[in-house]
Amino acid sequence: MFSRLSAHSVKAVASLITALTQERRMSLFERLGEKVERVKQEAEAAREETVDAEDRAEAEPDNKTDGESDGETAPDADLEYRCLECDAGFPDERETCPDCGAAAVVFDG
Repeated sequence: MFSRLSAHSVKAVASLITALTQERRMSLFERLGEKVERVKQEAEAAREETVDAEDRAEAEPDNKTDGESDGETAPDADLEYRCLECDAGFPDERETCPDCGAAAVVFDG
């Protein structure tokens, strides 16, 4: 079949095969590039969600009432009272420790 083709036709067929191969290769790289871009966008979105959640958590007020404690205190807080049992500090006078419930509360200010 190919023996009847002229040299020009053979070059045209070879060029067409090369073009199709390059197009197929480009298509593969384009799909790969699209997938990489999609993963990159998903990673950026996840990072932004994490940062937003951390910002919201920092901005939320502490809704604890008197007598409640999460066991953490700010390093610069004025902790004038201290529990002799668990060594928890707190700023206001109480009859019992908000952390452990012990009655051994003393003025430490």
